[in-house]
Amino acid sequence: MIRLAFLFLLLASCATSKKLSNSKELAELHLSLGTTHLTQKNYPAALRELLEAEKLDPSNSITHNNLGLAYFVRSDFVNAKKHFKTALTLKPDYSDARGNLGRLHLEIGNYKLAAIEFELVTKDLLYPAPEKAFVNLGIAYFSLKDYVIAEKQFIAAIDLNKDYCDAYVFLGRTYYEQKSFVKAAQRLDYAS
Repeated sequence: MIRLAFLFLLLASCATSKKLSNSKELAELHLSLGTTHLTQKNYPAALRELLEAEKLDPSNSITHNNLGLAYFVRSDFVNAKKHFKTALTLKPDYSDARGNLGRLHLEIGNYKLAAIEFELVTKDLLYPAPEKAFVNLGIAYFSLKDYVIAEKQFIAAIDLNKDYCDAYVFLGRTYYEQKSFVKAAQRLDYAS
């Protein structure tokens, strides 16, 4: 009798394990479809697929980040923030989610909070586009009218990528705000 009960428990745990595996695989499929829709700017379909992925696997940080993006592009900043923060709770070193949270803060005018997030992204040596993080950090400081720190961030971005047009545009705008019109014109000319 004890052997039979043990065998039953073993079989039940295998079935549960298989079911969980299938659930995660299905969640990955919905995540993949949702991400594809997101990149194709089919936001309603992206949201539908990503919500299904979240339902099947609520512990996937990528799903939460992409859900945050889907809500962000639809201007639902409350839900976007919730999902970016959930992604960061699940994976605190997830710089893409941190950068997206920073962009959300920029969008709604929380420039100090944006600067905090972007500062952390610039310190991630594995982040694949550090020049973008520096430009975003510069934009946060530019928006705070701290042009000296903003200038340093834009120059750091240019040092990383000499062809990054956005860095030159914002550096030119920063010089313009500092009344350095010749420097501003040079940077803006370089950007065009």
